Amino acid sequence: MVSVDDIEIPNTLSEKGRMPVILEPQPKQLLKQFNIEGFPAQLIKWGNPGDLEKDDDHFSVKTSNDPDYILRRPYLILGATGYGLYSLFDSRNGHFPPLFDWMALDESSQMPVPQAALTPAYGKGNYLFLGDVKQLPPIVLGHDEREDTTPVSPTQKPMDVRKSVLEHLFQHYSAEYRVRLNVTYRMNRELCRFPSRAWYDGVLHPAPENAKSRLTLKGEISDNRIDQLIDPNRPITLAIMDHRRHYQECEPEADLIARIACRMITHFAVQPQQIALISPHRAQNNLITAHLSHLLEGTDHELPLIDTVERVQGAERDVIIFGFTTSDRDHVASGFLNNPNRFNVVMTRARKKLIVIGSKVFFSAIPNREKDLENNACFKEFYEHCKKEKSLFLL
Repeated sequence: MVSVDDIEIPNTLSEKGRMPVILEPQPKQLLKQFNIEGFPAQLIKWGNPGDLEKDDDHFSVKTSNDPDYILRRPYLILGATGYGLYSLFDSRNGHFPPLFDWMALDESSQMPVPQAALTPAYGKGNYLFLGDVKQLPPIVLGHDEREDTTPVSPTQKPMDVRKSVLEHLFQHYSAEYRVRLNVTYRMNRELCRFPSRAWYDGVLHPAPENAKSRLTLKGEISDNRIDQLIDPNRPITLAIMDHRRHYQECEPEADLIARIACRMITHFAVQPQQIALISPHRAQNNLITAHLSHLLEGTDHELPLIDTVERVQGAERDVIIFGFTTSDRDHVASGFLNNPNRFNVVMTRARKKLIVIGSKVFFSAIPNREKDLENNACFKEFYEHCKKEKSLFLL
């Protein structure tokens, strides 16, 4: 998603046992910034052969599940999970060799501390933690009201096992050990503007090559409301529907989302793999799938990705269509729905076009508690942002 220019990590960090923390996800473009000739290391993914065979301008990535083949490499860049390393080194017998000079833990904002603690055991003391604490944290099943926040020692701060390792590092290391990567190679300028202001102190900006990118359509935009929502000249559009008493399923939203996707695919020749349809609930996704399958019946078009917010974190598409679903007054102010991190994930998945659909009830709701009011603020700001940009539609 993002990249960085001329960042240098001083060696003194590792010499003093300090760990630099990177705030944003690792960019796909990072390796291609450097014209490396004669690079001696081999890139290997630990896994079943055939899972990944990929070449780009400078690097070839192979897959292997043969420890002897991997560990014989004189120079090695290895892709693996912590549990993959545990298997690679057969650590059930307590063997944790400190083999790697540098270890980069990507998506560390989604790693609970126990899971993340396994990986550094195989390193020599130099670590990069990459992640984004403004997006979704680790998914932890169950909830213990007692909350394990007991300090390990009197001098250490409490540990909440539900938080990510990156959040804990934020508690223990000051800003001088962090580097913010503030260039997005995904979003165009209009898509980037709101999340930059809402979550990234206004410093996130698009790379020049994608700043002016637009969705390409075959065909003319008409005056009907669906085409106005699709219009590439409005990279973000918000549709407000007047439905009520819906919770995890909403027929009107499912129908609208399916009709927008069908119009894009069958009339404007947008490929299904360019589109993702997202909602907070699986039940709503099932309803959207049923509606769109019916609309595409008799064509040779496949369905686009249809999933929940949690499942698409880390993914990207040219077009994202997101529906809030809920309009039941008992649930519109819930902590699950009024989650700025979840909304940030939605806002930052699209490359060229984002369509958001919600109920009048949701966007007019006023939470009762102060914390809920703070969390709800980004949704009110988004409404006003779309209104100002003339991309708000009342259906």
